[in-house]
Amino acid sequence: MADPQDAYTIVIFPKPTAKGYQFRIAKQRAKQLGIAAAALVVVFSLAALHYVVMLGHAWELRTLRLKSTTQEQELARYQELANDLKGQLERLREFDVKLRVMTNLNPPPDADGKAGIGGTEATPDGPPLDGKGGTEEAPPVTELEASLVSLQSDAARQEASFSELISSLRGRMTQWASTPSIWPVHGWYSSGFGRRLSPFTGTIMMHKGIDLAAYAGTPIVAPADGRVEAVDHDSGLGRVVVIDHGYGVKTLYAHLLRTYVSTGMRIKRGETIAAVGNSGLSTGPHLHYEIHVNGQAVDPLQYIIN
Repeated sequence: MADPQDAYTIVIFPKPTAKGYQFRIAKQRAKQLGIAAAALVVVFSLAALHYVVMLGHAWELRTLRLKSTTQEQELARYQELANDLKGQLERLREFDVKLRVMTNLNPPPDADGKAGIGGTEATPDGPPLDGKGGTEEAPPVTELEASLVSLQSDAARQEASFSELISSLRGRMTQWASTPSIWPVHGWYSSGFGRRLSPFTGTIMMHKGIDLAAYAGTPIVAPADGRVEAVDHDSGLGRVVVIDHGYGVKTLYAHLLRTYVSTGMRIKRGETIAAVGNSGLSTGPHLHYEIHVNGQAVDPLQYIIN
């Protein structure tokens, strides 16, 4: 029989006046149960701590993912802005080249010799329009930084080029006013400058100007200041007006319905000189427009800047 000194007696009274229940538990067993209970408390505590830590990690992960998404959206937006700036700089570069052609300045160092004319369609109110769309994934930050550095360098070169142009143009205001630079009619660009298949003979011939289709009677305006050199009629070109702008530059307008000027008149840029017609050898109402520099026909698109 176990020694009573080696055990604990536990008495439980269900009610204050009820008979108590008692039982004995060996001290060794009680010690084992105490150790087990302490171990359970430690395990549950560690589990709770781990759970709290995991919640913290999950919250941090969600925060990082949100930041990453926001940064990707910002990078995409910055890249879109950079692409817009590239397009604007390209248009400025084309404008720069045109101005230099008209003012006989050397092209900028990074020019490719082209005036930036492209596309086959034209709106009734202006020059041919090109465009492209689409989206791209946001580039890494290093690529975006390189793109911005390149844009900064291009902008600096363009600024220097325009500064040179401004200095040159200050003394050329009269020449500028006498240089054809606007569309002579609101119409559709229907045929370009250069060699083409003649619609009348079926042979390859030189087309010395551009054709701008428009409704009969559409006003034609002078693209620059000048003096009317001739108002004539030609079997092929129909009714014709020739304007001498000085500085070796002349313009010709053909297939006219009627004319509003006479030989010797001084005119200003934007004044109405004639109306679109279908006279001479023509497949429909349109303006045939030529520019001659020192007796040589040149592409009028090199001079039109609006």
